[in-house]
Amino acid sequence: MFIDLSKAFDTVNYNILIKKLHQTYGLNGTALQLFTSYLTNRKEYTVVNGAKSNCRNIACEIPQGSTLGPLLFIMYINDLPLCSKFKTILYADDTYLSLSHSSLSTLQSMVNHELLKVHDWMSLNKLSINYAKSMYLLTGKKIQSNLAEEFLIRLGNRQIKREQSVKYLGDIVDEKLNWSSHLKQIETKLAFASSVIYKTRNILPLNTLKLLYYSFAYTYLSYCVTAWGSATTSHLKPIHVKQNDILRNMTFSNYDAQVSPIYKRWNFLKAQDIYKLELTKLMDKFHNGLLPNIFNGLFQRSSDLHNYNTRYASNQNYFIPSVRSNIGKS
Repeated sequence: MFIDLSKAFDTVNYNILIKKLHQTYGLNGTALQLFTSYLTNRKEYTVVNGAKSNCRNIACEIPQGSTLGPLLFIMYINDLPLCSKFKTILYADDTYLSLSHSSLSTLQSMVNHELLKVHDWMSLNKLSINYAKSMYLLTGKKIQSNLAEEFLIRLGNRQIKREQSVKYLGDIVDEKLNWSSHLKQIETKLAFASSVIYKTRNILPLNTLKLLYYSFAYTYLSYCVTAWGSATTSHLKPIHVKQNDILRNMTFSNYDAQVSPIYKRWNFLKAQDIYKLELTKLMDKFHNGLLPNIFNGLFQRSSDLHNYNTRYASNQNYFIPSVRSNIGKS
């Protein structure tokens, strides 16, 4: 479930925030007085065509445009995961909740029950939910059953709509977890990049064309690739084709020219190699404890399973679980 908040930064209550800074984070004395002074008794006015309005007190709102703004909002909302059994991921005002069960009917009851707690927490903290933009995905083997059509979720007194795909932090997540919707978006972006480079290749030097490539193509090929890069070959093929078209346009090559020598000559990475590079960097950070705490326990060392010197344990550091279904692999 993806919860959207209406004017999240503008509705933060000063008294609640100051109380949390004191009781939850242990601020007191001069430090607490400093934040209290910073947040309270703020005024604002508007100037239009030289006409100035009267000054009015700001009843709520985190001051924006400063480095403190996002930090204070995170501290304000950081206790939301404690109010329910949802697995909760917070990124500023983007809230993601997840819950699972083998029975759809039980899952529906659990979700609606836990959402009452989330709704109460939002009300107590004076945050407004944007019901029109809040939505949920239903994933798993049973989503094709008739029961899934009767799956209804309510937040407060409003029914939340079910979607087949949702855009979250720039990635489009779909209910089948095959990344088809997100890959179609990348394909569109790469087609645009190919068109821009084709139209400008006669007037721009190669170094500038490379800059266009990294600005209009590489950013989409590398963003969150550790998630969608494991998609099936059939879903990834259009991405590879579009990337090859871009390189042929840059180098004035024929549409059927071999692209491997071009990648090698200009030190460009193919899409599948970008995935391997970013995945290796991710695992290196995990191996050295450089990732956020939310990643703890995501991967299990082979040595933790047993101490036998098997071929499996000597060939890889981490255990890869065996799964039978395609949804499990995704």
